[in-house]
Amino acid sequence: MINADLLIIDGATPWLEYMASTKPDWMRKALKSFGYYAQQQIKTGIRSGAPGGNAYAEFMPPDMRAKIEAVFGKGKKRYGPLGKLVNAVGYQYDEGNNIVRVGWLSNSAVKLGEKIEQGYSKTITDKMRKYFWASGVPLTDKTEINVPARHTFGPIQSILAAKAATYIEDKILEYAMTGAPSVRTKAKKYRVRG
Repeated sequence: MINADLLIIDGATPWLEYMASTKPDWMRKALKSFGYYAQQQIKTGIRSGAPGGNAYAEFMPPDMRAKIEAVFGKGKKRYGPLGKLVNAVGYQYDEGNNIVRVGWLSNSAVKLGEKIEQGYSKTITDKMRKYFWASGVPLTDKTEINVPARHTFGPIQSILAAKAATYIEDKILEYAMTGAPSVRTKAKKYRVRG
């Protein structure tokens, strides 16, 4: 099983440890801010097709995709590399451990995300064969489609981990100079799975 969560732990520097004990509210807000930042970076990486700068392998050749979309796309833009799964990335703050986790938000997203991270094969059904044939891409001799691995969390994990301490320190310094933002009482709480 691939662990798709990013785990950012405070205490990266003695100064951050001191701030966690003397200004726990600032530390909590800074960690949550970093969680949001990490979530957005991962979503941007997924949408670009290259999280952490490592491009996803193409699912199918561009000319084949163009033929299929010309027939069935109905003028719609090309689907993203992971489809709607990009919306299932979130973050969760764990106050007891003073950490923020970034990962998939549902059990189905964990299952699908792990499958995509590892790569998989899909049996071609008669319906799929007709779909491809109608778009001018016959699959006469194939029995399955191989979907290459698309590593999502791994390539960006080290980049985000390297930025965590500096980001959190900068946020706390910002709070010291301008005051911490007010607490929102109705903020949605996510629960990261996996």
